[in-house]
Amino acid sequence: MVLRQWPLCQKKEDGSLCFSPNDSRANEVVLGNEKVCLLKQMKILGLIFDSKLNWYYQTVNAIENANKAKQALRIISKFFSTQEMVKLSTALFYSRLYYGAKVWLSSALSVTLKKKLWQASSKMLKIYLSKGWQGQFSFKTLHKISGRAAPEMWSNYSAACGMYNVITMCVPEDTFVNFTENFLNSERSQGLQFTRSYRIKIGFNCWSNSLQKISFSLKNYSMQDSNVVFKVKCKKLFISDELLKF
Repeated sequence: MVLRQWPLCQKKEDGSLCFSPNDSRANEVVLGNEKVCLLKQMKILGLIFDSKLNWYYQTVNAIENANKAKQALRIISKFFSTQEMVKLSTALFYSRLYYGAKVWLSSALSVTLKKKLWQASSKMLKIYLSKGWQGQFSFKTLHKISGRAAPEMWSNYSAACGMYNVITMCVPEDTFVNFTENFLNSERSQGLQFTRSYRIKIGFNCWSNSLQKISFSLKNYSMQDSNVVFKVKCKKLFISDELLKF
């Protein structure tokens, strides 16, 4: 079923969510003999899926939930060292900010929404990095000092780790099938190369399409590493090395 022409509906007891690039004028659809109300958004396992898959509501909700923890962390920050605040912010703030990020923090997310994530993360870092430092820091400087991954870095790291799991375990099966269409294997090229497939009409919301942004970043022989070694290499490549460029 082509999403551009016919909405793909996911049934729910109180309604159905239709994924379409355009706003649907219909208020309900007929599934079999039953009329089902159309929804603009739907929460599934804590993630908010919207009808256009632009992830606006999910991003805003993640920031709001994380900011609730930030207010508490601001109050108690004077009782803890910087190292302790790093652990507390990771457990209480960033776990909420990037919850389910492997699904929604991709190339499909707009620049504006990624900037909102930058701002939210930077405001958290200012709470405990301002101790003993003079002047104002830019968003990049704050993340470099703390060693904290920026939204795009976290997205690339997650994509690479997901790719490793799919290749080594070949699951889930439908994701592996989509992946094989996007993977360009060449003996003359030492770098892993990915392209974009237009078979599934959801753009970069298709996980295998999002791998295009890490083309040639990883070497073919890196897939022979263990899971732990591969993650360490990806952390250095997509986070540590990128932070040094700031």
